[in-house]
Amino acid sequence: REAEGLVYGIQSNSQPAEAYKGWGVFISAAPTEPTKADTLKNRIFELYDDFATNGVTDEELDVAKKQAANDFDANMKEPGFWSLILTSQVYRGRKLDEVLGEPAGYQALTPAFVKETFAKYYKPESRIWVVLKPKPQGEPSAPGPVRVK
Repeated sequence: REAEGLVYGIQSNSQPAEAYKGWGVFISAAPTEPTKADTLKNRIFELYDDFATNGVTDEELDVAKKQAANDFDANMKEPGFWSLILTSQVYRGRKLDEVLGEPAGYQALTPAFVKETFAKYYKPESRIWVVLKPKPQGEPSAPGPVRVK
C-alpha cells in the first residue's frame, strides 16, 4: 500500500457485539485520494483474505500484545474509561474482576487462536465498503436548512 501511495495512516479496530449478539464488526479506515479508493479497497480485502488464511506471526502478535498492554495501562488512568466500565457493570452485569483480567487475556492469545477466530467470523460476502468523497469543484451546494415558523 505504501509503494502504491494509497494511504499513510490506516486504522483497524475490532468492535465485538454488545447490543446485538453476532453483530460485531472489524473496521479499517483510511484517508486516500478519491481516485485511489477502489485500489485501496482491493488491497485491504486482499490483506483480510491473507489474514484469514495465514494468520499473524509471533512477532506481529507480540507487538500487538505490548500495544494492548500500554493502551490498557493508559486508559485505566482516564475517567472516561471508568465511566464506560461502570456503564457496562450496570447494564451488562460485567464484573470488575473481568475488566482487571483483560490484560492477562490479551497476553494469553496465540497466533493459532487469532487466525482461527478471524477466519471464523470473516466472511467476504458480509463486507461493507463506504467511501466519502469531497464534492467536485463547481458543483452547487445543497440548500441550507429551512426555517419553519
